[in-house]
Amino acid sequence: MKKIVSAISAAALALTLAATASAAECESAKEAIANINVGWNLGNTFDCAGDWISGGPSAYETAWGSPVITKDIIQGYADAGFGALRIPVAWSNLMIDDGNYTIASEYTARVKEVVDMALDTGMYVILNIHWDSGWFAEFPEKTEECMNRYVRMWVQIAEAFESY
Repeated sequence: MKKIVSAISAAALALTLAATASAAECESAKEAIANINVGWNLGNTFDCAGDWISGGPSAYETAWGSPVITKDIIQGYADAGFGALRIPVAWSNLMIDDGNYTIASEYTARVKEVVDMALDTGMYVILNIHWDSGWFAEFPEKTEECMNRYVRMWVQIAEAFESY
């Protein structure tokens, strides 16, 4: 059974979802934490941000010096005993400028590819919005606009991973 843990780092909210499983078949949060054991942070990949970065998803993935993530890299983490992989994501990278905060499908597809690599090893995945060019800092002054962006982004993320 695939498991994915989604976390909103700013709110410290975690949700556990399981594919094609009823609530009775899912492990409890306490069991999940015990099963995770120790995790690896896949930082400086999908959380890279900057107006100097240009190109597709791999340009952001490698902008801060990390390699393109492969099955072998993920398998190495699992073989080393890591039970979870945190994937921080700056979802605004490649965001379509349509006024609706639409996350680029090719960016979502690449994140899903890495999530699938981790899940295929039996690892848990913690997926979140991370820093994301700092727009969170504007919440006090632009509360309505930021909340709209926040909700729009999480709806898209939830829809992209709803079958997990």
